[in-house]
Amino acid sequence: MSGRDCSFAFQVLPKEVSPPASSTASHDQSTSSSNKHSPSPSSQADGTPLNVSLTNTNRPQYPCTNPYQDSSLDESVNPYHTELLLHLLTDSSMFNLGARIDNYSGSIPYALNLGLKCPYFLHQLLAFSARHLAYLDPTSTTYLHQACALQTRAISLFNASFTFPSEKPNFDESNCIPALLFSVVLGHHLLADTLSLLTSPSPDADKDSDKLSTFLTHYTQRASLHHGIHTITLATWPSLIHSPLLGPILSQSAAYTSQTAHGTRTHRLQQLINASNTLDESEKKACLTATRYLQLGFDALDTAVSSASDTTTTEAAQPSNPSEMLFLFHVLIPPEFTQLLVARRREALAVMGYYALLLHEGGRGMWQVGEAGKELGGLLRGGIGQLGGE
Repeated sequence: MSGRDCSFAFQVLPKEVSPPASSTASHDQSTSSSNKHSPSPSSQADGTPLNVSLTNTNRPQYPCTNPYQDSSLDESVNPYHTELLLHLLTDSSMFNLGARIDNYSGSIPYALNLGLKCPYFLHQLLAFSARHLAYLDPTSTTYLHQACALQTRAISLFNASFTFPSEKPNFDESNCIPALLFSVVLGHHLLADTLSLLTSPSPDADKDSDKLSTFLTHYTQRASLHHGIHTITLATWPSLIHSPLLGPILSQSAAYTSQTAHGTRTHRLQQLINASNTLDESEKKACLTATRYLQLGFDALDTAVSSASDTTTTEAAQPSNPSEMLFLFHVLIPPEFTQLLVARRREALAVMGYYALLLHEGGRGMWQVGEAGKELGGLLRGGIGQLGGE
């Protein structure tokens, strides 16, 4: 399957092997005319069977050579990448913050087939597999190194595959599916990396305020990459919605995120934003948009809890995964809100405080989150006064 050169030094044939009919006829004619008294190849002159030792220097060789003279076909199989591939195929918990896919075992081969055509996607799949293994085996630095190296290569390949001669990205129906899937997997990877800053000791963050500032810096830097998912989706929606794999997922996600939030968990936050005398109207709109997504996340969690004891159906559109907003939040928040975080505006930091609560309630059992929500909430409570802008 790999197309590698497979040269064998020798091959031992079974004792009972009949040569092809055509060669038998020619062989009989030649032996009868040249040497009628020569012993057969399978017996000695006295008629006793011939014992062939494996050390026989006259043994026949059956080489299988590489006719294409392609040195890449001679490379050894990489066992490290094979391990990442097997982990990707067998452990669906890697994507436990994403939309639930009923047929995971059938969807991954589809994704890998796309990866063969689009190497940037294959590299990112393997990178995220390595990132998950790094979590499962924190004593090993190999997996984290692999995750970083493969992710860097994936981004480089992606950038080389898409040129942007104008402000409009050149995504179309021929490349939108692998491009979107790449962005989604990269988004999950970046989220795991960003949240780990809250739970891992950092030599650059000796004080709580330093740790919070480091997290927010990384968060805002990576948020622009998350926005790329939304950009690709909007640019190629007609093609994506007709995809057998992505169409149902995107339809359900769109119905969930476009509905009106009904809960009151973020009511005080909305009041704080509306009453602000330091935000202009566009900045208030950005903060309220982010707040609405958080409320949808709380609604989904509350509905999941209540539906466990109450079978009454609800008219509200529900995500396939109640914790999905933990990931979607970074995709959906407007760029204006990210800029408010860069400026450390108090209202934007207050929104992140509610995101910390959503992380804690919906993700503390997830491998990407753990105690990150609790840590972020504590840092924000103590740091808003020091970090808050005007």
